[in-house]
Amino acid sequence: MAAPAPAGDPSLDQPPFEVRQTAEKGMGCFATRDIEAGTIIIEDNCIITKVNCSSRAESMEDFMNNFENLRGDDRDRYLSLYGWLKPDRVHYWRDYFRQVQPHSTPEDIELYIHAYSIFMANAFEVIPRKRNADGVYTRAKGGVFLLASRFNHDCNSNMLYDITAGCFTGYATRQIKKDDEITLSYIPYYGTREDRQEQLQFWGFTCACDRCKQNNETDYDRRLIEARRVQLNITEAEALQWESNIDTPNAAHLQDKDEDFGRLLEQRITILAQLGWERELFFA
Repeated sequence: MAAPAPAGDPSLDQPPFEVRQTAEKGMGCFATRDIEAGTIIIEDNCIITKVNCSSRAESMEDFMNNFENLRGDDRDRYLSLYGWLKPDRVHYWRDYFRQVQPHSTPEDIELYIHAYSIFMANAFEVIPRKRNADGVYTRAKGGVFLLASRFNHDCNSNMLYDITAGCFTGYATRQIKKDDEITLSYIPYYGTREDRQEQLQFWGFTCACDRCKQNNETDYDRRLIEARRVQLNITEAEALQWESNIDTPNAAHLQDKDEDFGRLLEQRITILAQLGWERELFFA
């Protein structure tokens, strides 16, 4: 990680970026100074959430209650974010809100649709869905961060993030020059171009980053995929098998995996070094 800034450094008082208009992607975040790899770029708290309940009605009730609780500047800033729904879904949600809010005005209905389109376009997974010891899955929770939601997508982004206890923390994965756009990836890095483009249709855009401009899979893509496989430390077949098997892998298999860990770690470091990625960010 980059060395911490000295006490009294004025750069800690403000995030090292500003939000401004991009050429083709609406608003974006741009570095206001040079940023070293490993630097914390942003820490942002979740402003609104929606729990994925067992029924859509429960989930939407949770969202609408949380939206109604937004006040003042938080509400205005939330409503200024980008929103998108597939055109055919707009009609669906208009009918839905009319049913659950029969006394609302047409203006209120459109406001709910707009608010929900913002949530769908900007929500991060705040709490993942997990299976507990009894085999029962816990409810996942999505959430929107007012400032973190301003970062645009790039399939070779220069920021990674972590979300813990409702706090978004973004780190620079490589050196970022002043006035460079700071981006994150909305999807996993290691998919093929076709896979990535298909996934990004959820947000209603076609990515035109430098990586996606390549018509064919590159060595960079293949190395990323290999780095991911090494990180998992198991084959894709084993991953699928373990996911469907609630039993603990046998001790002999775990011992074999431990013995191979050093070799796999060195292999992954080599691959990431070839890609120009900062090593320490992948083994924290």
